[in-house]
Amino acid sequence: MACAFLMASTKTIADGLKAAFMLQMYVAGFVTVVLTPMQGPDVALGSTDALHCYAAILYVADHVVANEFVLGVKLTSPFGIGFVIISLLCGIFQLLRAENDKYGRLFYMKVIGSRWLSFAVFKWALEVGFMLTENALFLVFLFGMTSEIRIVDDV
Repeated sequence: MACAFLMASTKTIADGLKAAFMLQMYVAGFVTVVLTPMQGPDVALGSTDALHCYAAILYVADHVVANEFVLGVKLTSPFGIGFVIISLLCGIFQLLRAENDKYGRLFYMKVIGSRWLSFAVFKWALEVGFMLTENALFLVFLFGMTSEIRIVDDV
């Protein structure tokens, strides 16, 4: 199937590179979602979910490349910039939740402290922030992907 996909879409070298990239992106998504589905209540780079999380990082990075070079959504467009900013925020939330909240606890102790809010509230805010940015990534990618679609009436 993969060979047929690559052969059918290689009219030019650029088409072949795009097809190979999309195949790699498909494999990264397949590994992330099908082969290593999320496990347990917290999947932020947990030790049992390392393959899932690292494949997910690659898959999200693939979307930035796909936007620019495959779909033609320029990085300098509002959708391209939005996708990169939201990706970074999502990554920060995930990093702070990683390894049993190791970095989140450090950030909490050094920057926030218990004067402002409890660690439980801070952890909840990280989880909500991660979920919101993860869903926002999908929407920004979808809107960016469809931003250049124009309806043309047949005359």
